[in-house]
Amino acid sequence: MTTYMMKPVIVQAFQMIKEHHDSQEHWPEWLIDASKRPSVENNSLSKIATTWSLCNKQGLRFVGIGDWIVMARDGAMVVMTDEMFEAGFEEHV
Repeated sequence: MTTYMMKPVIVQAFQMIKEHHDSQEHWPEWLIDASKRPSVENNSLSKIATTWSLCNKQGLRFVGIGDWIVMARDGAMVVMTDEMFEAGFEEHV
């Protein structure tokens, strides 16, 4: 079997910690823009009751406290648990 390694890719990411859940004060602009899109639009972020959800090509994904919202270079957004994010990404300076 042939093995492959992912090419390095730089993404933008934001962790939805408790302090950020109810206030967009520290959100990056791209995430604020996503929260202004209609809830059924691709890469939209909306709040249903007390839970944030991300609508993307794979469907509706709930964003829990501690989860990361990751935006790739092509603008696609995904939700990752903290464990998944820490396993696959490191800070780029």
